[in-house]
Amino acid sequence: MREILMRNITMVEFEERVRTGAWVIIPVGTLEEHGPHLPLGTDAIQAEHLAGAVARAVGALVAPTLNYGLCRTTRNFPGTVYLSYETLERAAYEVMRGFAD
Repeated sequence: MREILMRNITMVEFEERVRTGAWVIIPVGTLEEHGPHLPLGTDAIQAEHLAGAVARAVGALVAPTLNYGLCRTTRNFPGTVYLSYETLERAAYEVMRGFAD
């Protein structure tokens, strides 16, 4: 089975995979509270799991997770770290642009 995590492949392997048409999936999951019973990284864990399943199904690669996002409802709870919409949009754009260049 081919490696799907970009962090585990070399530049040469990445270039070959993209040249042959592999997509790159960028998981996004906010670091935020989910009550006293779930980890702060729950959103990222779910995004990474789903990205991995899709990548295995279609032969894609999974980029490192963008661990910060938009969080309006729980931003006053301990452990919640959020970005403004504009900053998240710009960060996502810059990451995607890096793959397109």
